[in-house]
Amino acid sequence: MKNPRTGSSLLIIGVVFCLFGLMLALHQTNLMEYITNVFPNIQSAELAGILLQLVGVTLLVTGLSILISEIVERNIEKFTFNVNRAIAQLKSVTLQTTKSTAKGCRFCGAPLDEGEIFCSACGRAQK
Repeated sequence: MKNPRTGSSLLIIGVVFCLFGLMLALHQTNLMEYITNVFPNIQSAELAGILLQLVGVTLLVTGLSILISEIVERNIEKFTFNVNRAIAQLKSVTLQTTKSTAKGCRFCGAPLDEGEIFCSACGRAQK
């Protein structure tokens, strides 16, 4: 099973990256000079913003798919457990019904219908 915290974390980090990239692309942040000091090859704020948005969307989609697969996996496990429990209950009911209705001759073991007094195979009285 995957860790749901991983999906949640990737989802949150992806949103932060997308929003920060959008702010850079729209020149809504004063952090551009710090970014250009860290990454001196980046020539424009728009390019940095678009790259951050791309990374953010990738993280967001990955996190969302991990969360969805975790939810589906848990539901499948619950469904499988419930189906197996229902099958076991049906088997026990079937066995109980078979044991209670299946009578046999005391002498030869041939199957007898409910209320039959004489065995149709050996002819002996059952009472």
